[in-house]
Amino acid sequence: MTTSTSTGESRATFIARVQSALAAPTRTPAHANSHPPAAASTLAHLVARDSDLTSLFTANAARSGMRLHTPDGASIIPTLTGLLASSPAARVAIAVADPSLNAITHQALVASGNPSSPWHAGQSSQSWFDVDISITDVTAAVAETGSLVLACTPLLPRAAFMVPPVHIAIVRWAQILPDLLDLFAGTQPTVTGTLTIVSGPSKTADIEGILVTGVHGPGQLHVLLIP
Repeated sequence: MTTSTSTGESRATFIARVQSALAAPTRTPAHANSHPPAAASTLAHLVARDSDLTSLFTANAARSGMRLHTPDGASIIPTLTGLLASSPAARVAIAVADPSLNAITHQALVASGNPSSPWHAGQSSQSWFDVDISITDVTAAVAETGSLVLACTPLLPRAAFMVPPVHIAIVRWAQILPDLLDLFAGTQPTVTGTLTIVSGPSKTADIEGILVTGVHGPGQLHVLLIP
């Protein structure tokens, strides 16, 4: 007995038609190989590149809860020393890749009299739970959102800026980018590890909608903005 489909064709004819369709070459849409239309720069970028990026970053970072410090060249070490000295006996760890900034932070640490917890590549991230204050440099900063961008490396594990109660980040003016599009447009060096964007100290409002700072990360985030 021959079965038929609802359209009246035989089962054999139906199967043959399906097999024929499956064997047909796949047609590529005409637009598949074309590039997406370029967005107008004035519409895509929320911050113009000729804007006062330092002032915009400072305002947005302060709005998110960061504590901004803008010393000139001569007062960088005294400013950092003052921040460290305000927490006497705090255990401080430094994860700064930039050689000149690394030297500055160590000078400030010695001047503050605080004990240090030396960090070196290959050391367990668990050691950061014994640290009260961490000092790091950054990969970039974003003026549009007032955010810090930190790329994790063997010298800068994620725990360095996510575990200690106080985080001090050192940012150079030249590292400030207009907006997130500039960050992801390839203007930064190739990042091989985790890229973290930090916008203010740790916050949560999970319990009864009450905002609490410093629950699962630094409760204080200081930014040393330097030339």
